[in-house]
Amino acid sequence: MGVCQSTIAAMSNAEFAKLLPKLGPQANSGDVVYILVADAHEHLGQSVAYARMNGIVAPWTVAAKKAAAERKSKAQTQ
Repeated sequence: MGVCQSTIAAMSNAEFAKLLPKLGPQANSGDVVYILVADAHEHLGQSVAYARMNGIVAPWTVAAKKAAAERKSKAQTQ
């Protein structure tokens, strides 16, 4: 587990609600975590798009296609 993940997992509700006045009058630690997660999601999307442009298929896509093919095959034999 990465440093960010372990830090967030260890945060209490009170720590999420802690105000961070330098970021804005109502900004809190939870807002920072939200921004961090949203940014990581954007980078993942960019990585997946770049990989697909280069002919690389994400492992979860391969697994989903395999499961769908198995369901289809199972339905056809019934």
